[in-house]
Amino acid sequence: MRFFVLGIEKGAFLDDSLIFNEDWLSREARNNRSVNMITGRLVNKDKQCKKCGFYQFVKNGTYQTISQLPEVERRPTYLKLHRARYLCRNCGSTFSASTSLVDDYSQISKQLKYQIAFDLAGMSFICADATSKKIIDILPDKGLHKLVSYFMKYSRKSRLKVRFLVMDMNASYGQLLKTVFPNAIIKRKESGIED
Repeated sequence: MRFFVLGIEKGAFLDDSLIFNEDWLSREARNNRSVNMITGRLVNKDKQCKKCGFYQFVKNGTYQTISQLPEVERRPTYLKLHRARYLCRNCGSTFSASTSLVDDYSQISKQLKYQIAFDLAGMSFICADATSKKIIDILPDKGLHKLVSYFMKYSRKSRLKVRFLVMDMNASYGQLLKTVFPNAIIKRKESGIED
């Protein structure tokens, strides 16, 4: 069953580790402001220990996390999850259920991080690993002299290892390539650096 409330579709959370009840969406007060609160449970769908790979573990309690999502209808939106904890019967390690929506130990959803990066892209330079999609740094100025100065802080040996510079169509980036990353070739797709 799919639900549409306030422009939020319950089926939009395509992570089968997430379980939502009928009352999954509510309005709550948070920091003296009315917010959308999406509440659910997060369970481990993997059938093996994350540390040793053993296939027998037991539930070891739950804990709650609250992560910020992008705004919906100009209202802050949060994802409140009751995360299951597990204990491996083989190695004794404990681990928690995780989701592709939010990095472990993060209070900001991946979607919101991407939205922030996209909003900043017009005024800054975003340096990211094109393979892992992890942001390395966000520079406040995308002027050529600032970029050259920033990347020259890395050793020549490290800079020579860079094979690709993935970038938008900014003409000055060609000069950055020649000056800072002489062994790299340009790929015109997303902003970032692929090592």
